[in-house]
Formats: sequence, structure tokens, C-alpha cells
Amino acid sequence: MALYKGQGDIVSVHLFDGETGEYNRPYVEKLLTGHAYIMVNVMRRLIGFYVQRGNPRGIQTWSDLGRNDVTIVNREKGAGARVLLDEQLRRHGLSPSAVHGYEREETSHVSVASAVAAGLADVGIGTEKVARMGGVEFIPLVNEQYDVVMLRTAENEPLIAAVLNVLRSDSFRTELEALGGYDVSQTGRIIAERS
Repeated sequence: MALYKGQGDIVSVHLFDGETGEYNRPYVEKLLTGHAYIMVNVMRRLIGFYVQRGNPRGIQTWSDLGRNDVTIVNREKGAGARVLLDEQLRRHGLSPSAVHGYEREETSHVSVASAVAAGLADVGIGTEKVARMGGVEFIPLVNEQYDVVMLRTAENEPLIAAVLNVLRSDSFRTELEALGGYDVSQTGRIIAERS
């Protein structure tokens, strides 16, 4: 939206589209109609459920979120994890009003994992990396694609070149790999572009 409104030249995006099962491209193509842009992969990472140690509720699938004995903690509107949840609920025929805890929002993966670890919710959605740090078990569900989108203008060509150089550098990939939990096999690859 920031690119569409002219409020920026580069944004990161990790939004799941339930119609196509694809990350990012459907949103970018719809929002940036008439704009020249380039979308480049930064990395991929596993997204899944945070559950309490031992998974006492036996939560395994998206459909389990509709059970009466399961309470979730959600992310704020606009967050990638929230879009993923909303799309999966729609795909599985679940109304948000049927999901206990849907209205409780946290603003980070760490906050969601902490709420689950503290027993304030049975399940939340976030990254594998935070689960390892947050004292919760992780149930992998999807391989999230994390990209950057840049408006393609004459003024932005140096920006685009600099971002591509960084993303394609061995040192950047090495740093990402050292953090753990990130797939850098596609890092720096152009996913989509419009001139």
C-alpha cells in the first residue's frame, strides 16, 4: 500500500494468497497495476503453530483452530501471520467468530510465543526461529516467501542495483544462514517485474 500511495520506494512483503496458494505476487500485481516495479526474494522461512510443550491439545491442522477447546492468540491486522491465518480460515470454511481468541492481538512473533508459553492461549502462528527461543513447540505448516518490492523509476535504479548487489552477495547469504532458520537458496532472485 505504501508503494501504491507513493509513500516509499521499497517495501518488504510476505503475504499469503489463499486463491493461488502463492506468496506476494498476487498482491503486488493487483496493487501496483500501472506501476513499474521489481520484486526480489530475500529468503524463505517456515511458519507454523506455536503450541505449549507436549502439545496438550493435540493441535496439528488449521481445522483444529475451530475446536471449542482451543484458544488462539492472533497477530495484528496487516501482519503476514494474520493474513495467512485469515486466508487459511477461509480455505477451511472457518469463520473468525468460531475461533476462540481470534480477537486477541499481539504485535510480534515473540509476543505470540510468550502468550502460548505462559498458558494464555493454546496456539499462535509464527516463525520456527522464534519458537526455538520462546519455550514453545513448533508445528511447521507453510514455507513463507519473504520478498522486497521496489518501484522501478529512473531515480530508483541506483537503489535497485544496490539492493540486488547486497542480496546476491555471499556475505549477506552467510549472515542470514548464520541466524538459522532461513532458506537462502533463492535469495536475490527476481520473482516478478513490470517495466
